Amino acid sequence: MRKKLLVSGCSFTEHTFIKDGIEKRWCHHVADKLNMDLVNLGKCGAGNEYIFSSIYDYLKSKNRTPDMVIAAWSRVQRRDYQIRGYWTNDRTDLRGDLEYHLERTNRYKKMLNDFCKCRDIDYRGFQFIELIDNDKDNVQGKVLGFAKSSNIDFISDVDRHPSSIGHEKLGKYIYENL
Repeated sequence: MRKKLLVSGCSFTEHTFIKDGIEKRWCHHVADKLNMDLVNLGKCGAGNEYIFSSIYDYLKSKNRTPDMVIAAWSRVQRRDYQIRGYWTNDRTDLRGDLEYHLERTNRYKKMLNDFCKCRDIDYRGFQFIELIDNDKDNVQGKVLGFAKSSNIDFISDVDRHPSSIGHEKLGKYIYENL
């Protein structure tokens, strides 16, 4: 039986986000390099509550223990919630200030790290999208930040998401930094 890689994130990760025609997301490239089966929980527009919750809920289920977990963290201002068990989101949570949103995201990151550690699961987290716009004080630390004009081959012609080349390069970068 092959090992399993579990990932979650926003539209940069979601495999069904195929209006751009891209067949392999960054996580497919990583799974291929690791020779692992991929379980992809990514969801378009997802914020960090969904990313944390989707991984946590998967891990707490019986007989579901992946060998590695990768969280592709999103923006702090996104708001996730459930209606009748179905996850949905708002691009901007108008409640709370920036300090609250940053602390909430840091809690999710710490809880997921601790939960995986207790279950002896290899966990890695990457900040895929800037936590906040115009981070002059660098409160968010290192961000993959590929969506810059200098990385134009990373960007899809359809939207501001990674192109096929972008996903391949993101996968290579993540694999090399595991």
